[in-house]
Amino acid sequence: MKTNALNFGVFIRTVGERTEKMCYDSCVKAISSEKIHMIKNQYPAAKAYETMFLLAEKYKYDYYLGLDADIILNENWWEIAVKKIKDIVNDNYFVFSFHMYDKFLGKMDRGNHFYNGKYTSKAYFVLNNITKNFLKPESSLEYYIDAKAKAFDDVIGYHGYEQYYLDIYYRFWMQYKRNHSKEIQLKIFNNDFSDDDFIVAQAGWRKSKREIANNILCNRLKLIKISPDHIKKQRFEKNVHKVVQSEKKELIIELSDFYKDRMNEI
Repeated sequence: MKTNALNFGVFIRTVGERTEKMCYDSCVKAISSEKIHMIKNQYPAAKAYETMFLLAEKYKYDYYLGLDADIILNENWWEIAVKKIKDIVNDNYFVFSFHMYDKFLGKMDRGNHFYNGKYTSKAYFVLNNITKNFLKPESSLEYYIDAKAKAFDDVIGYHGYEQYYLDIYYRFWMQYKRNHSKEIQLKIFNNDFSDDDFIVAQAGWRKSKREIANNILCNRLKLIKISPDHIKKQRFEKNVHKVVQSEKKELIIELSDFYKDRMNEI
């Protein structure tokens, strides 16, 4: 495959993240707008992936990127991706990803999957017949498709920056439930306490910890597990307002300014 003739698409999955537009802007710097598809407010997660695979098949993309809207890609992400596709073109990959720099947890593989278009039909079948009811249907696909999958070490973007307080609170309420290792705890609590994002993250972490300690988390999850994430998050609005008086306003920062700020932070 000649990469200069690569038919490449981007699918941004969004449930109203504060960085939705900035995520799009970071993509459109490299990819034409007609090949960037916004998948908005589709629940459960499997439905968003079903839509992505159907559209990828329709447009016959050679490769395509599934991206969460809380990610902002680097200025050079496209060059890195094209080089990687060229390097692995004969290696029978179904999907690969890169690392992001997360505001809270540092370097991690999060929210990006580059799919090989020749496996789209197979992925759609596996999703609808095997993994659609899994907690992470997209991450489970690779186990049922006879091809390679890998997270490469390159960092191509940022995750978790400029998010709404409610999303941050819910994220770390869930984080404690899934993995509350000492390493993660130190990263969340060992910071400058002038940053309200970290204060809200700590509050979400503590809330989940208290619920587990009181042995009520399992019953709570049984009640909300069928609800979409945005409904689950609304349950915590009062909790968030106890930590910060008001929610953040719509994000108006320019992408170029965001990049400049990160140079000072990382």
